[in-house]
Amino acid sequence: MNQIFRITVGQETILGRLPPVRVGQGYSSLFHISGVAPTCAAPKLWITTKTVSVDSETQEETETTDTRFWTGVWDTTLGLWVVSVGNHPTQNTGSYLYAVTMCGGGKDAPEYIAGQGSFVVYSNIANGGASGEGEDGTTIMRMLEALTERVEALEAVLTVGAELPMFDPESAFDIDMRNQVQAITNLLRGTEEK
Repeated sequence: MNQIFRITVGQETILGRLPPVRVGQGYSSLFHISGVAPTCAAPKLWITTKTVSVDSETQEETETTDTRFWTGVWDTTLGLWVVSVGNHPTQNTGSYLYAVTMCGGGKDAPEYIAGQGSFVVYSNIANGGASGEGEDGTTIMRMLEALTERVEALEAVLTVGAELPMFDPESAFDIDMRNQVQAITNLLRGTEEK
């Protein structure tokens, strides 16, 4: 089951305030965002989340916070942006922050914060229901990790280029230059040196 919240970007967010959201523990949320044109880049909804982990040896609880974002999808039937938030932010009760970011114009325009408010998770709202649809949000750290993996894969390919035979262009013979060109060609084709 999803709990639906409506946010109108405009007069109610003119001072950067969003209405407080009260969510049941374990439930998913749908945010309907109006006031943002469909030609703009999709607005994002950011929620600070809390994770509590218990050390198996010392039985000590460690609490960490993280900020995740969910990207809106334009719904032509409703004529507004729909952000589907999974139940990850509602795993633990407590008060967190949420914010909406949007762009100022076209698809390449910079994003800015349209407003922020409190996201409160209660254990007694709609108690006993099942959580609904929705995917976990993406964190900036997760995006950086994915980028780091791609860079490392690219570096592994380019490392082979560092082993190419070098020559001094002032004193080298034509055959040295030809061997260098042939080695680069073989590297790019993925073939063995001949």
